[in-house]
Amino acid sequence: MNDYTRVTSVISAFSGLHLIDPDLLKKAADKGTSIHDYIESVFKGEWTGLMDEDIVPYLESFHEFWEDHKRLYDGFEVEIEKRLYCDDLKITGKIDLIFKNKHRTYAIDWKTGTRKQKTWFLQGSAYKFLL
Repeated sequence: MNDYTRVTSVISAFSGLHLIDPDLLKKAADKGTSIHDYIESVFKGEWTGLMDEDIVPYLESFHEFWEDHKRLYDGFEVEIEKRLYCDDLKITGKIDLIFKNKHRTYAIDWKTGTRKQKTWFLQGSAYKFLL
């Protein structure tokens, strides 16, 4: 599957990330990875309680969101960090969280930006296609 193009690569031309200082971009990416790792550990029941102080506001925001919404997903099968592929178009994407039951499927991709990005809709549309 090495010859598949990632969804994030397809939409990168629209992101404007190439205009951001690489050091700032790396710092933001590292922070986002830490937040995603934390959320994943919560869903897997593996959270140790340890976290970097600079991501605490993000984690508090996640917990507030999850407390308000988790009841909506009772009885759903959960898949975490699921990579999907389209063999016809040779594209792939990894979805942070998928909730499924016999009636519905929801894909969730956690975002840590302070402002909505125009690529989020494109990414979500691609993930919906892959599902």
